Amino acid sequence: NGVPKNKAAVLTDEGYGSHVLKQAKKLGITTAMPVEKSGQDVFGFDKGKKYREQIKRVNPDFVKVLVRYNPVNENDNKLQRKRLKELDDFLKKEKRKFLFELLVPAAGQQAKSRDYDSVLRPKLMVKAISELQDAGINPEIWKVEGVDKSSDMEDIVRQVKKINRNAVVIVLGRAESEGRIKKWFEAAAKVNGVTGFAVGRTVFMQPLELFVKGRIPKNKAISQISSNYMKLARLWEKFKKHQ
Repeated sequence: NGVPKNKAAVLTDEGYGSHVLKQAKKLGITTAMPVEKSGQDVFGFDKGKKYREQIKRVNPDFVKVLVRYNPVNENDNKLQRKRLKELDDFLKKEKRKFLFELLVPAAGQQAKSRDYDSVLRPKLMVKAISELQDAGINPEIWKVEGVDKSSDMEDIVRQVKKINRNAVVIVLGRAESEGRIKKWFEAAAKVNGVTGFAVGRTVFMQPLELFVKGRIPKNKAISQISSNYMKLARLWEKFKKHQ
């Protein structure tokens, strides 16, 4: 009743999840490891210049970065592009796959717009991807925030494939409610080139908090996390089947 191994993947860092990555590899499940320093407005490597050694040591199937990139932040973006191009060059030299998680948070006056998420952000996402591509950054997978309209996702996929026709898009969760994620899934599943999702906190945060507070045992937390994930997997498959 679970997700087939060839359709599932595990994303976790080395610090907290090295044993998970090792177990996933033994089971034949695709692995992805982040290399960014967590919680930063400007992308930087968690291990500094030692990120190369870390990647070689852990040997994930995908190397992942989370980048906050709004095109209006020109100075920050120039530095980010330089660092990301360095990583992209290294991964291509080593023949390793790249997973790019793009967040486009509102900046300046944009934050005052009631329509930022539904109207402004989709256009800024396309522009951000274009600028990153122009800098020579070309991942195999773009992990992006969901959008409410299929037409907006079509624009995003069109830009993604402009440089690499084999590149694909997956939808992230952004800790949103199931209702919001359902809307994003429905819009995205209609678009060729969107191949799946990567949802974390919406799946595990509530059961994890209850476990940490001692309100539920470990096995129940695991069961709830599994159930939440399967619910989203079935929802995605349902929308994809009826596209």
